[in-house]
Amino acid sequence: MEGLRLEDVKEDSPQSQYLLGLFEQDSAMLAKYVKSLQESCQRILDYQNSLCVAMQELASKALEFERWKFPIERDDSVLCSTLKQLAMTINDISSVYTVLSSQVSEGVLQRLSSFLNGDIADITSMREVYHHLDQEHEQVLGKYCKISKKKENETKARIDCTDELSSVRKKLMQSGLNLYTGLNLLQHKRKTTVIEALVVYLQSQISFFKLGQETLSCQTEFLSNSVASTHEVHNAMAKTATTCQESVDSIQANSTYFFTPDPTPDMQIPARKINTNLTQTSSYLLIRHKHGLSHRWEKEYFFTQGTNLMSQAKGEIAGSLVVDLENSTVNCADVDDRRYVFQITPPTDSKKSITLQAFSGSDREEWISTIRNLSSGFHPHTPRIAPEASSIQQAPTRPQRIPTVLHDQNPYSSRQDAHQGSTNSYKETPSTPPPSPLDVVLPTTPIQFDMISPVERHATPSTRSQPKDGPPRRVNPFCEALPDGKEGNSVPYSSAFSQMYTIRFLGSVEVKGDRGVELINETIRQIMAARAIHNVFRMSESHMVITSERVRLLDMISHAIKADFDLRDISFWASHQENKRLFAFITRAKFSKVRGHHKYTCYVFESDISSENICKSLSDATGVAFNLMLERKTSESHDILKL
Repeated sequence: MEGLRLEDVKEDSPQSQYLLGLFEQDSAMLAKYVKSLQESCQRILDYQNSLCVAMQELASKALEFERWKFPIERDDSVLCSTLKQLAMTINDISSVYTVLSSQVSEGVLQRLSSFLNGDIADITSMREVYHHLDQEHEQVLGKYCKISKKKENETKARIDCTDELSSVRKKLMQSGLNLYTGLNLLQHKRKTTVIEALVVYLQSQISFFKLGQETLSCQTEFLSNSVASTHEVHNAMAKTATTCQESVDSIQANSTYFFTPDPTPDMQIPARKINTNLTQTSSYLLIRHKHGLSHRWEKEYFFTQGTNLMSQAKGEIAGSLVVDLENSTVNCADVDDRRYVFQITPPTDSKKSITLQAFSGSDREEWISTIRNLSSGFHPHTPRIAPEASSIQQAPTRPQRIPTVLHDQNPYSSRQDAHQGSTNSYKETPSTPPPSPLDVVLPTTPIQFDMISPVERHATPSTRSQPKDGPPRRVNPFCEALPDGKEGNSVPYSSAFSQMYTIRFLGSVEVKGDRGVELINETIRQIMAARAIHNVFRMSESHMVITSERVRLLDMISHAIKADFDLRDISFWASHQENKRLFAFITRAKFSKVRGHHKYTCYVFESDISSENICKSLSDATGVAFNLMLERKTSESHDILKL
């Protein structure tokens, strides 16, 4: 059908009315179809926007990997850099999807919305006006036809009816012509609107793929390298799985005495051979504790460190010094009608014996042999410590809680070098001692456990112990200079910031870097472990004076300066993550041509209050010093401009 004939508006025949009804029905159906098409395109746009948001969240999650502090994750810069690059690529793809969404919104949805709100709405409005005028025309025509012949000569009434009919017919014709024209044009617009909407959508998809190819073409090499790296990781994982399976088979094959600590005669298993040359061992034992009027046995993990017997209960991150084994005696005992019991008696007090129970006779004999070896003085060489720590008074051998290091060594693996089950022959040569829980934390450089002031370091023993003119005069650390009058050893009277805390110096050691919370925590762990190994329990209290220029450590009695640090040389400070009473700061020495690098030293302290307050004072002092420096530079700039 070509369309409605405009001449039919004037005739208004039944055939033309029928055709008009068909075109009106067609326009209504077209409106429903275009509306459903618009809803489909809107869903596509919503899904694309959701995809963009999801991809942006995926990229942010990839970047968050570096900020997650995994307990066993190492500082893998390759993994972090790869995830950053992948996150950037995902963000680029998200940007391409954003461009596609804007093209769909502007080229498709806006076109369909314009058609519905423009052309379809106009057709609907014109149809309503046309039908309203048609009804009005019928009423006026009926009124015109009722004019009486007797009153035909009444000119005024006849003229009014004639004018009213003429006006209505003019409006009806104009409305009909507009409606017919709009319906005829709608047949063309239906083709252009629907086709153009889908064509624009496909064109936007084509441009999307082209832009995506341009965006990802530069990432081809990076993605190939990433895939190759993952293949290498899979190969390494397969090798690790194979090695683990072999180890599992070997461990299970050599675990006869682990499954059955004390075989009975009917099992036909030979007794485990005992290595009497061990100087270090570790395993779970039962210890007898007094509980009110009775006694109870508790399972704890025991290990030897040097000549010390250490214990650590389950769930604890700190070990206990049980007894010093030097010159101690150990013998089998008969207590509470239990098997495999032995007692350790220290030389200082024979009444304070320690009663332990092993899980087999072989374990008990091995423990007794090891303790006797240590008691007689046959023990490994003690690691080197700083000369300043050699004069520190040793603490008594009473049980005291000290930090240690968690380790994943099997408690029964200490005897692995001595025997490999019933199939291996026993060797009389001393075996290599098993690794201690504290061996992995010993520093490679000497640790200084005490802090000696510069005056004491260069003074003779007589002058160090007895001053010439009586007790030394106390120095006010906030406003007075040192007696020696050295440059840089005085605190200005008008210090902009000053705080004083009571602290205890635990030790210092040279470190590799100048900042990092992990570096601080690791150094604290090393120093606390070294103090436990060498039985260093004595700590001297000092006053820590924090100003906007420097940090000083003063003797509690004489107020002599034991250490003086320029605030500009302190590069980092932090409190311990678990024990808030421990904190440390790192100092940076000048560049040395002999060393070829800067020297960084970490100083570890303990306070009675939360160390976070001390760290906050250091931050406040640094902020005040920075503001003073800015003010000074601004003042100098103004003076130069005035000149």
